[in-house]
Amino acid sequence: MKKRAPEIYKERLWWERLSEFPVHAVTGVILRQHNRRQLTQILRDILCDFPGLQEFHYEPWRRVHDLDQADTDNFTPKYQESYDPAWGQQVIRIRNFWAPEELARISRKLEHLSISFMGDASDFIRVCEPLSLWEWSNLTSLALTSRLLAPYESTTKIGDVLRTAANVAMRMPKLRVMEIWNGQDGLAALFQYRSIGYWQRPVITWRATWDYALQPAVIRAWEEVGIKHRGENPWNDCVVVNEHLNAADVSCHGDAIHHLKLSSSVIRPVSLHQIRTENRILEGVHEW
Repeated sequence: MKKRAPEIYKERLWWERLSEFPVHAVTGVILRQHNRRQLTQILRDILCDFPGLQEFHYEPWRRVHDLDQADTDNFTPKYQESYDPAWGQQVIRIRNFWAPEELARISRKLEHLSISFMGDASDFIRVCEPLSLWEWSNLTSLALTSRLLAPYESTTKIGDVLRTAANVAMRMPKLRVMEIWNGQDGLAALFQYRSIGYWQRPVITWRATWDYALQPAVIRAWEEVGIKHRGENPWNDCVVVNEHLNAADVSCHGDAIHHLKLSSSVIRPVSLHQIRTENRILEGVHEW
């Protein structure tokens, strides 16, 4: 049942009055997928009253109707416009909203950014590459999904994306981890760059359910990233790790996240457990 106009007005007025009393003690907000309510406008109002907010994890379900989904899609950019970047670090995981240009702009203010299955990492990277004057001075971790990471896709295209990602990473001086990954039933793949520390060899990892050899040009591009950000090491190279996964162990994207050993910013551990458990129930191999 839809609310009548007077009720909506009263609710709006209540939130406006509440904003006069910001709560500095709150530093983190987590809305896992276990919460099935959609709180876009109210949530925006609540978060703007938390000037000490450092972490925000949001895992909304997709809305049934397209018009309702638009509210969720528009939440992130509108909230970012209201949120003072001086308040602190932000960890945001958003779904179902994909505007690479907007996210490229927003990501410059963040320390951690993880985006899963909303669009393709190649689009985000493509937008960022020509912005040569832009620098992501705060970003320390970035995790994106890409449908190109699949055994039936062109190895040339995969290599192009990974090289372009390295070009963009050159302008992320604090970058510690970048992950480009994909996961679904029977398929999992991860490219990971991890910086160990100054004068240490960075590690690049390919972990997937099929064999793929990283091209020498890709490896060299990421070696240059390590040299620029962490200084030269005695070898001026990267440690290259190649691991093969069993496709039979991956029956959903939750399994892929688990076996790929993705960073914690991709999904909350409790939500990952829920996704994998629900998939087992659907397969008839697990009971509530």
